[in-house]
Amino acid sequence: MCVAAGVVRGEYPGGTDAQEVIRAVPTPLHYRFVAGGEPLDDAAVVALPQLAESAARAGDVRALKRTASGPRAAPETRQGSDPHRGPDP
Repeated sequence: MCVAAGVVRGEYPGGTDAQEVIRAVPTPLHYRFVAGGEPLDDAAVVALPQLAESAARAGDVRALKRTASGPRAAPETRQGSDPHRGPDP
């Protein structure tokens, strides 16, 4: 898998969840088309998946902890990653 190999090569931070990155690539496209009813032009098809890669390179795509109430980001994955985001819940 290319994302896992990228972690080994240091292109993505350790702890990056390759499966979550792969899931995140089509999500903005799906949401825009299905939920938003907007057309998918060439610019969107190129730019939106790049959001997932940018998040992964920034260390924002980590494994999710499973809880009784469903998936939840592990507390150690978001701390200090973005000062504009505010404190972690």
